[in-house]
Amino acid sequence: MLNIRLKLKYEKSEVVQLIFLLCSISVFC
Repeated sequence: MLNIRLKLKYEKSEVVQLIFLLCSISVFC
């Protein structure tokens, strides 16, 4: 159960990083 939660947290942070990358490249925000 903890592993799944950690994995979700990790994937969430990956998505956030991707959004930040898009923001820096173009005017997405």
